[in-house]
Amino acid sequence: MGESKRYETLIYEVRDSVGLVTLNRPERLNAFNLEMAEDLTEILDGLERERSIRALVLTGAGRGFSSGGDVKEGGPLEAARHTWSGVDFLTFYEQTISPLMVKLKNARVPTIAAVNGVAYAHGFDFALCCDLRIASTNAAFSAFWIRLGMPPAAGTFWTLPRIVGHGRALEMMLTGRRVEAAEALEMGLLAKVVAPEDLEAEALSLARTVGEGPPVAMKMIKELTEFTSNLTFSEALRVSRSSTALSVKTQDADEALNAIRERRSPVFRGS
Repeated sequence: MGESKRYETLIYEVRDSVGLVTLNRPERLNAFNLEMAEDLTEILDGLERERSIRALVLTGAGRGFSSGGDVKEGGPLEAARHTWSGVDFLTFYEQTISPLMVKLKNARVPTIAAVNGVAYAHGFDFALCCDLRIASTNAAFSAFWIRLGMPPAAGTFWTLPRIVGHGRALEMMLTGRRVEAAEALEMGLLAKVVAPEDLEAEALSLARTVGEGPPVAMKMIKELTEFTSNLTFSEALRVSRSSTALSVKTQDADEALNAIRERRSPVFRGS
């Protein structure tokens, strides 16, 4: 099974070289509160130091991936606009949620959302911040913010158009409608849909597959994909040349060539 640590709001396990985070407030459909945000921040900070972890999977316990922010903690919805998780609403976003989203989006390793149920509002935000998404047939998605009288508060307006296209993203954000797993797969939001009982195994298998790649090159792929999205093709090629020049000098690049010559699988060590 590997290393395991139970936090107040989530469970963190290490299986081989894969970190598995399970949001663990099933009685609230894994709604985010301040404690969950702080617990996840601690894990992501540790991920930057723990080089043995090669990929990260994020999933939920029970029937939901995450239903969003826990507005019930701040009282009625109207009050929650001002006090959420015991702190000022805007302070909560500026000091906790926004930095957490950035940490997840810029994580050192590939990240995979294994969406087991509803992913609404914040839950949707977090799934979109992962590099890859697979889901069970029970999954459903909603950019729920419009139903709270608000625009997306934690990055969906930026991530969603880059994944499904401008028109589809606007339609989801302006209606806040529920999108089932099959439609999410068709629109490119998901890489794969599987039976509920197969989701964890499929996610871990995918994580191990991508985790076997050369860490330096994978980090560069993430950065290039992010940084060059608004550049012209020629500009993007110029930027990529510097990454290529650095990567060819790594020991992993030598290992890749040696493995091809020796007709064996490479073993990448991130150097």
